[in-house]
Amino acid sequence: MPHVTLEGSNISLYYRSNFSKFNPSKSTILLLHGVFFPVDFLAPQLEDERFAGKFNMIAFDQLSCGQTINPTDGRKDAYVEAAAIIVALEKLGVRGSIPFHVFAAQGISEQIALRLAQLWSERVLSLFFCGVGGPEEEMQWFRDVFQMWGYASSQGELDDAIAGMLVYAFGENTTNRSTTIEEKDEAVAYWLQNIPPNKRARMFDVGNAFSQPVLSDKEFAEIRQPVMIQHGDAHAVYPITVAEHLVGRLKGANDGRGARLKVVPGAADSIQYPKHFASRYVNPTYLEFLQSVEPEDPNDPTAGARSRSGTFSSTNLPTTGLEEGAVLKPALEKLVKIKGISMEGRDPVNAWSFSCVSQADRAKTDESLQEFAAGQENAFSPALDNKGRPLTKWSERTLEALMEPTTPRPDDDPASPGLNGFGSTMLVVGEGAEGIIPLERRASTDWMKMVEKTEETTSTKA
Repeated sequence: MPHVTLEGSNISLYYRSNFSKFNPSKSTILLLHGVFFPVDFLAPQLEDERFAGKFNMIAFDQLSCGQTINPTDGRKDAYVEAAAIIVALEKLGVRGSIPFHVFAAQGISEQIALRLAQLWSERVLSLFFCGVGGPEEEMQWFRDVFQMWGYASSQGELDDAIAGMLVYAFGENTTNRSTTIEEKDEAVAYWLQNIPPNKRARMFDVGNAFSQPVLSDKEFAEIRQPVMIQHGDAHAVYPITVAEHLVGRLKGANDGRGARLKVVPGAADSIQYPKHFASRYVNPTYLEFLQSVEPEDPNDPTAGARSRSGTFSSTNLPTTGLEEGAVLKPALEKLVKIKGISMEGRDPVNAWSFSCVSQADRAKTDESLQEFAAGQENAFSPALDNKGRPLTKWSERTLEALMEPTTPRPDDDPASPGLNGFGSTMLVVGEGAEGIIPLERRASTDWMKMVEKTEETTSTKA
């Protein structure tokens, strides 16, 4: 498994790319995955041939996500994540002279991308946000789901929490055909393998990033790169006004012309993953955006910078021997100046030195991590086979298979009936007219109660 180790930070980042050998004549895209969705769920972008011909693409599992190895630490914030990624890129041959575009999926990655643009402004060519969020609202949602998830005592209780997570990720109506049953099964399989109740401290470490403060207006104004935001209008937590608010704060983007916003009808949070949305909406929009910001003149200084690198194979990478301090020190000095904090005790070899978490907040987070870790070895653990996969699929444990829309929607119309529950999609339970329930906008636990009530009514009448 490909990892790049940051010796000074005790971090080993897992990564994926769309190339076997880095091509210095192509532009580079850094992909940042969504919350609770590691790099494997960026396959719709990494494996899209429309990108392969023009771009080197690389993605890292963030801290406590996927196959990345790191200690859980109350210092973790988006600055630490950004610093770790920069060192990893350098070690993989994407040197400091090579600029890159950033594709950020969902709220946590949005925060990392903004900090990359802030501290390494000379390298970040553009920002593309595929779904955005807001720490305060998202943290409250996370606390609610985490209590159900981390302390579930049975598969049934855990499935209730999973239903809530699916609502967040893919929309309030889980019959959404833009996300297939197989795609949801794969997402749930990852969650059961990597963040079950007996690993709840790891899950908390991922979600704790929701609580970090956003940038100030002054810091936002310093972001001058071209920015595009793509956001769904069927998000379970963040309405389109959240994306509009971010556009309003990015007034300096695109050299003062501001950020661009594109609304995706019927889309929820994780629109980068379902192949329907990725192939038909997200990827074409991103390609169009890249074409509008890519320098076309081969004599352009930015274009030239892209070619000043060696070549390497992703199976034999120069992952050791780099002096990490030389990569991080200028950005760390810039951060200290921006935040008005002390350089004392901050080691430029260590990505953790970029943390802007206060001592009080760090102590509180470390205490919470210890609390959640206590007893987790005896917490509920889902049944897995000898390959580490769940013994049963999500769809086999739920009514998902019965909930497919009865009327197929046109493939090219994301807002047609059946996509997000505003049309004629129905769930049939039992026999007779009493068993037909219109699927309205409601959380999964609510419709499960409706199903149970309807089954009881049908059974009584029988």
